[in-house]
Amino acid sequence: LEKTFRIPEDAIVVGGCGNAEWRKGNDLFNWIARSVIQKTVPLPVYFVWIGAGPQHEIFDLIESDVRLMGLSDRIILIPPTPLALDYISRFDIFLLSSREDPYPLVVMEAALQEIPVVCFEDAGGAPELVEQDAGFVVPYLDINAASEAVIKLVLDPDLRQSMGATGRAKVLERHNTDKSVGNIEAIIQKYLPLTVSEQHN
Repeated sequence: LEKTFRIPEDAIVVGGCGNAEWRKGNDLFNWIARSVIQKTVPLPVYFVWIGAGPQHEIFDLIESDVRLMGLSDRIILIPPTPLALDYISRFDIFLLSSREDPYPLVVMEAALQEIPVVCFEDAGGAPELVEQDAGFVVPYLDINAASEAVIKLVLDPDLRQSMGATGRAKVLERHNTDKSVGNIEAIIQKYLPLTVSEQHN
C-alpha cells in the first residue's frame, strides 16, 4: 500500500473488501470514512477498499462520492486483485460495511491476521464471530455508532492488539479443519449403517 498508493508508513489503515455493490455497503463505508477522518484530524487515517473496480455497475457512483467528499487521497479503491490478502495484512482495522453478508470469509481472514473487526448486527453471521471481544458489533446501519467504534480502535493500539489476538484465537478454535471434518463425519455416521473411516472406499 505504501509503495503503490503512497499511503504513509505511519498510517492507520481501515480496510474493507468485496465487490462494489449495494449489498456490500460501499456507500456506508465511505460515509463512515468521512466521519472518522474528520474526527481524528490530524492523525493519518486512511480507508482502503479492495475489490471495487470499473467493471462493477456502481463503481462510478462510489468513486464520484469519494471525489465530491474531497477524500480521493484518503479513501483508496483497489480493483479486484490476487494480492488481496497482502493488502489486508496491512490493515489495522477491518470495517465490514455489508448490509447483508451470510458469513464472509474475509472477516475470518482479517481475524487470522489479528485485525479487529467492526460490523453491523442483523447483517449476517459476522457478529457471531466478533461478539464483544474481537471488535465491535454496532446497530444495523448506524453510521455514527460504526464511526465511534472505528475511532475507539484508531485511538487505542492496545485495544486493537488485544481484540485482534482474540479474533485470531476464535477463528482457530471454531474453524479448525480437523474439528469441522470430525463434526461432519459424526453427522454422516449418525445416518449411515456402516462405520465411516478412511479405510472405507
